[in-house]
Amino acid sequence: MVLEGVALWKLNQLLLGLIKNYINAKRNLATQTGRSKSFYVKRAIAQYLEDMEDTYLAIDRIENSEGRVSMEEAKRILDVDS
Repeated sequence: MVLEGVALWKLNQLLLGLIKNYINAKRNLATQTGRSKSFYVKRAIAQYLEDMEDTYLAIDRIENSEGRVSMEEAKRILDVDS
């Protein structure tokens, strides 16, 4: 149990360091550009959520691929030459 406590403490220290580095980077960026830190944090969160949505949609499409047609089949159905 002591080992688990040490590992947890190290993980906490790592996370705190990452958070401090992230905050400092956003502070520097905000200072250099004249925008607020919250502007960049909101943009980072929005980008992360968009990326996660894309990832989960791709996984879902791969796992539930019934009703899909190949590109050649789609061209034939739509009567498209290219």
